[in-house]
Amino acid sequence: LLRAFKPAKYYTLASMERGNWSQPHYALHEALYTHFTSPIRRYADLLVHRQLLASVDREPEPDSGAEELIATVMRCNDMRLKARSAGESSGALYFAAYVRHAGQVVEDAVIVEVLDRSIDVLLVTYAGTFRVHCNSLDL
Repeated sequence: LLRAFKPAKYYTLASMERGNWSQPHYALHEALYTHFTSPIRRYADLLVHRQLLASVDREPEPDSGAEELIATVMRCNDMRLKARSAGESSGALYFAAYVRHAGQVVEDAVIVEVLDRSIDVLLVTYAGTFRVHCNSLDL
């Protein structure tokens, strides 16, 4: 269900043309907003803290210019996607090893997507979406 929403991306206003800002946040329905957590958690959060402090004159402007900030934000997006992909791949690998060890798994599933030669199913018990290749089914 989470994949139905467009993935969030970091961006700077300097990288967007006025009036051509990203799609509004799906729940907040706001085109411009910020989101951050503790700056020790992610580098992107540290960038937001620095920009917010500079905007209220509590700290000097960050040394980096707009172009460097845009490049850093793009790298944060790339790294976040790679980390997510690695996590999903790790989960799929672990599940495959589990099935290989335990044998056949019979569970209720929700069909998420039907493709030409496979079906993506959500297994709630295992908290993940998995691809079932039709040629591997005993039909």
